[in-house]
Amino acid sequence: MAVSGVSPSVVAISGSDPLLIIEALQASLAEAGIDPVDSFDHVDLDGIETSAAEILQSATTIPFLSPRRSVVVRRADRLGEADVDALSTALPTIPASGLIVFVFEPLGDAAKGAALKSAAKKAGRLIEVKSPDRSVIITELKKRAGEAGLLFDRDAAEKMCDLVGSDLSEAVSELGKIIAACSSTGKVTVDDVKQIVIPSQEYRVFLLLDAVCEGQLGPALTQLGRLLSAMPKAEDAAMRNVLPQMHKQLLNIFQARALLDERVSLDSPDAKRYLSEAYSLANANDFPRKKATAFARRLSLAQVAALLRLVLETDMRLKGQLPQATAEETLERMLAEMCLIVRDQT
Repeated sequence: MAVSGVSPSVVAISGSDPLLIIEALQASLAEAGIDPVDSFDHVDLDGIETSAAEILQSATTIPFLSPRRSVVVRRADRLGEADVDALSTALPTIPASGLIVFVFEPLGDAAKGAALKSAAKKAGRLIEVKSPDRSVIITELKKRAGEAGLLFDRDAAEKMCDLVGSDLSEAVSELGKIIAACSSTGKVTVDDVKQIVIPSQEYRVFLLLDAVCEGQLGPALTQLGRLLSAMPKAEDAAMRNVLPQMHKQLLNIFQARALLDERVSLDSPDAKRYLSEAYSLANANDFPRKKATAFARRLSLAQVAALLRLVLETDMRLKGQLPQATAEETLERMLAEMCLIVRDQT
């Protein structure tokens, strides 16, 4: 185990916000006295391409011009099972002259990489980066805008948080465009945000579900097209963004509907019985929570369950486990069936 005040030889970093993950990585390297720029004793590896043998060899090599030999393994959740087993056995033996930092992909399946995180925690330290509250992001936006000489209207900052899914990394990235566009006026308005900020995939899924909940297939298909255009292949966009986001939001809606039916407040101790372990509505940010509750008021529990089933069936079709057409046609079929479910009030 890491000794208090002493930088450990093994660190794992996970979270959902890329900017905060990068800051945690920089802090871990700085704590160990490592400057990765132009260093002979630092190496960056990719979990998709590397192996346990390469990681361990790099970490145990005697440093040349630095006090420690450092290895950063990005996308550590992509390491193979055999490599994870080998690393789990070897991590406690990493010398004090070495440092391995495992960085896990943001927004991935929380279960992925669990074994490696556990092994890293036992051998050193696990840093789980929590996304900041919405109020913190708004304060940060207004502060950064103020440093650039701009007054950021509170309503505009609220709207920006909605569009970027309360993601600090996205908010800071989009803020650069807003500062450039609004420098002549000296302030940022809601209209500026609507015109400049690119909505996140999460926000577009909310728009898609809005259309589905109204039984409006045309607008739903429009949002689907925008979501699929985010990647070169429709299958990749569907499997990495569309279906996971829809599954997550529908689970939130299911929880909200169950709480409404049972007349149980989300803040009540009894609410735990109706919450998902993987995606608890209680852990959702303000905007997703409010949207889930609004959607839940328009649907029955049976309808939400049927929509969830369609998402899972579509996932199986895209994986070849059920009959399918093209990826686009399979997803369009899903939306058409969803709209029929919503329109059926019997």
